Amino acid sequence: MHRSPSASIRALALRIAPFVLALAAAGCASREAPRHVRAELATDLPRDVLFYPHVLYGGDSAYLVDGRWYRPGANGWVVFTDEPLELEMLRRSLEPDRVSFWSR
Repeated sequence: MHRSPSASIRALALRIAPFVLALAAAGCASREAPRHVRAELATDLPRDVLFYPHVLYGGDSAYLVDGRWYRPGANGWVVFTDEPLELEMLRRSLEPDRVSFWSR
């Protein structure tokens, strides 16, 4: 009995599918946890913060004010005490000539 090429491919796919799924599950399980982002309550928030450049970060807007990132939090506005890598990259594109608050 001679199988068609598509039947051979289908049979091969069914044989290797468990291995592919096992590798995919192992890859998902080995991802590192998201980095903890440190922030503190903002005491020097400008009144017009909503008009500054902002991006979506972690499900909410983060506003770039004078080289620092602010965002609304559960207990009021917070400012990042350590600049997250993603926001650092965005800040460099939004303010290419500005020295960051963290490198002063």
